[in-house]
Amino acid sequence: MAELTELPKCSIIITHFEYSHVVEHALQSVIDQDHGDFECIVIDDCSDDAHRRKLEDIVRRLGDARVALISTARNSGQTEAVFTALRHCTSEFVALLDPDDRYDRGFLRSMLSAHLNRVQIAAVASCDMGLYRLGGTLLSRVFSRFARDSEKNKQAQQHAENLAKYGYSAYFPPWHAGWLWCSTSSLMFRRDALEIIRPSKALGYHQVDAYCAQGAHMFGGTLFVNRMLSYRGLHERNLMHTSRLFSAYQQRHELGTHNIAPTAKRDAVQAFLANGGYKLFQPGRLLKIFEAHLDEETLAEFVELLAQRTSAVDGLTRR
Repeated sequence: MAELTELPKCSIIITHFEYSHVVEHALQSVIDQDHGDFECIVIDDCSDDAHRRKLEDIVRRLGDARVALISTARNSGQTEAVFTALRHCTSEFVALLDPDDRYDRGFLRSMLSAHLNRVQIAAVASCDMGLYRLGGTLLSRVFSRFARDSEKNKQAQQHAENLAKYGYSAYFPPWHAGWLWCSTSSLMFRRDALEIIRPSKALGYHQVDAYCAQGAHMFGGTLFVNRMLSYRGLHERNLMHTSRLFSAYQQRHELGTHNIAPTAKRDAVQAFLANGGYKLFQPGRLLKIFEAHLDEETLAEFVELLAQRTSAVDGLTRR
């Protein structure tokens, strides 16, 4: 039983597509963790030959047996690559790191400690992030609105006490709607939460945080750790974040960026049902979750689908 008193092993997935010019910094931030019991799966999503060879050289030069490189047979997009890499993971907790981001040295220890608190089980934990200019300097020590809202709602002291006592600042139940997280590199999941939303079809978008964070949260809730434990790199190739940062009130996404949240939620619910997740919940609890996250038309569609799958949810159709 002695080993059960220690923090467990963690898997880190880094998806890579032609980012070999920056990925070494991400990998080094993993190797430098003060919790050394991890495996890092780097999955190359069919990069061109030059980027692929450079990535192989970086992994070889770093020479850490905890880092493994795998590849996809075709370019499948970040979300599908994550779930491909998940098949190679061997631990119960899975963190994601973008190749242009970095972890703080205490990321794994702090996030595992949050998950293993003595109060609340949750599907996903998220920390706050800093932002830095790729190749430059730190730009901000805050990414999310958590600290600002905490001060505004006079909850800052309580959240600080929670963090000191339990390892997390706040818990958001599955029926809490709205964006709660930072970006991909702020997230650590329970593996079971990702497996229950493993998609059975190709997704037509690449925002892995939108799918995985929202999907896991809908069925398991979120723990937020109000500490800056990872860093987002800003540059001209960012998919979902403008490279300019100067105001808390500016638009962070580039103009024309499509909000995929409703689509991602719908896809996650479809995967959850296809994977038998409904067998793990009482019908009333599922209804509460669906009502919080889905519009009326989609809600009716999924309630009907549930009714077709099992007589145990007959009560849903009568409500």
